[in-house]
Amino acid sequence: RGTRMNEVAAELGFVVAYPEQPATAQPQKCWTWYDRAHQGRSGENLLLAGIAREVAAGQGGDATRIYVAGISAGGAMAVNAAAAYPELFAGAAAHSALPYGAASNVLEGLGAMKGAGPAADSLAAHLRAALGERTMPLLVVHGGADPVVVPANGRKLAEQFAAAQGLASPAADEATSEGGATVHRTRWLRDGNAVVEHVVVDGVAHAWAGGSTDGTYADARGPDVSRLLAAWLLRHRREGRP
Repeated sequence: RGTRMNEVAAELGFVVAYPEQPATAQPQKCWTWYDRAHQGRSGENLLLAGIAREVAAGQGGDATRIYVAGISAGGAMAVNAAAAYPELFAGAAAHSALPYGAASNVLEGLGAMKGAGPAADSLAAHLRAALGERTMPLLVVHGGADPVVVPANGRKLAEQFAAAQGLASPAADEATSEGGATVHRTRWLRDGNAVVEHVVVDGVAHAWAGGSTDGTYADARGPDVSRLLAAWLLRHRREGRP
């Protein structure tokens, strides 16, 4: 309800699956992004990849256009899944999330949320080892006033994916006014096309920007991130088969 993603899917003609974490797996029903057991091709990543394959096959989806996205722990888990299964996902989007490999246990995870964590060079190397030679487009969105996952995490995540994929220095930051908020965009390009994009929405806390307050963790201010996310991801197609 907060993202209104179903409305966007109906308009643009794609299928959305909403994996749900049970309290029996994690007391707060959050994805266990901070645990090394769920950062490779096992655990929750394995389940998410299986869901994506099953839904795409069952709905007659385009196997070259399978994507993963989320917010907060779901955003961090989307990053984990994209890094673990680059042959499956054609792109990823993470709202209010953290870099891949930013933590290996819950205490490190809590520290990373506040801005601590590994250095940029080691983060990029960790991701490069996971992706190999594959490209993984990534859209990063973060509220500029997020007190839960501090905004520096979004920039660090974007820089990690850019560095791991050998992208040149980003184009100059752009600032626009959208939905009553100032929006800052930074893009890392290859052949003139954005492979990594970082979007910061001033004034938005730990919430889905441009969302509906009928749902939880959503803020009506800023760009409609669901439409932004869908349009951004659908420009990317994976080569080969999963």
